[in-house]
Amino acid sequence: MHFKVTALVAAVALQAGCASMSGNDTGVIPKQRHDFVDISAFPNWFKDAMARESDLSETSTLDIHYYNIHTPVKGNISLVYEDERLLQYSLDIGADAPAECYVIYEHSGLATAISKLTDLQVATVAENNEKPLTSRFVYAIDAGMVSDTPYLSLDTLITLGEGEEKSVGMVKALAAQTNDSLQACFHSSIGFRDTFDEAFESFVRAFTEGETNPEFFETIYKMSIGPRIIGYAREKYSLDADGDVSGTKDSALLIPVDQTNLMTSDSKAISWSHPDGTLINQFNSSVDNGELSSRYTIQHDGTAWRVEGELQGKTIAAELDYNGPLVSDYGSYLGYADLLASDDEQLTMPAWISEADPTAVTEMQVRKVSDGDGANLELTMGSMLIRFVSDEHGVSDNGVLRQGPLEFYFDKLYQKGTPQL
Repeated sequence: MHFKVTALVAAVALQAGCASMSGNDTGVIPKQRHDFVDISAFPNWFKDAMARESDLSETSTLDIHYYNIHTPVKGNISLVYEDERLLQYSLDIGADAPAECYVIYEHSGLATAISKLTDLQVATVAENNEKPLTSRFVYAIDAGMVSDTPYLSLDTLITLGEGEEKSVGMVKALAAQTNDSLQACFHSSIGFRDTFDEAFESFVRAFTEGETNPEFFETIYKMSIGPRIIGYAREKYSLDADGDVSGTKDSALLIPVDQTNLMTSDSKAISWSHPDGTLINQFNSSVDNGELSSRYTIQHDGTAWRVEGELQGKTIAAELDYNGPLVSDYGSYLGYADLLASDDEQLTMPAWISEADPTAVTEMQVRKVSDGDGANLELTMGSMLIRFVSDEHGVSDNGVLRQGPLEFYFDKLYQKGTPQL
């Protein structure tokens, strides 16, 4: 269990009070948004508009031959545009404006995509109303599940024009990433939040129903800084043709800096390890605020562990001062389970943790704890400390990561299988 920690998160943590999140929502979109804007002092017409919903009883067929999709979805859907990179749909959900949904084949990550596409939607709303954008606010952020797929939600409150010409609007965005593509939907009417959620869920389920999922173990966690939900982290593990363990990790974070600005962070790691949990090789990449911030590979060339890549545009090339086996992300679960099943009080495992130091081996020190705060394991990796509640298989239910002033909470949304083969 390793979560990506960046300077982006740490910077925001200095501004946020911290309190543990709880809950294990699965299956459908939970209504747990954290609204950043208090509308109690807003005019009654706005509060009435925010409460509007529609009866989403009509269905239509989403037909995409490439994905073998011929599936009923809620609302009246029609194809507007397509090219080799994306499909664009109009989706009538019974509101005073249709939703727009996209299927995107290539992207830099879910957080990056939803943020950039929201910017385009806001600009389009201003253009269509022939008024300049005068302000925008981060209204709400959420993360959760549609079936076995995590999603991000971002609502943006905007004002257009000045004086008597001033008007208020909202752009609601929902996005998920299935195996082969990203699905993103947007709606620019005030209100209809539950209706929009329901339509988006139906749209994404059209993609998840036909997916094959060979993973023997998968977890998804909701991430937060204090009461602020900021995204999710996911891990998947399957067996390849050689009997080795193939692992994929990804995370997507939307980090509010203040009322008007967001920072985004997307990361991905692909690894292979032996069934005993020792590392074969690994590839890591991260995109922060839409720009590639790091990219590394590590592998053993027969004589030494070698790391190559880049950090903030600078080339990294190093030979580790260590030539023994390294524990993989998958192997860390096996280590936690072994420790909990033994009479030992602690365990040390050598690992390559690029977030700690990409050019060195990091000693993962795990110890049992029972000091009354609910955690039963504590993991130290360089300057990072993680306290978490683990089951007998080494899988955490919830916990907190601390690094300096940062407190970063995670709560399990979904689990499939266990790490034990």
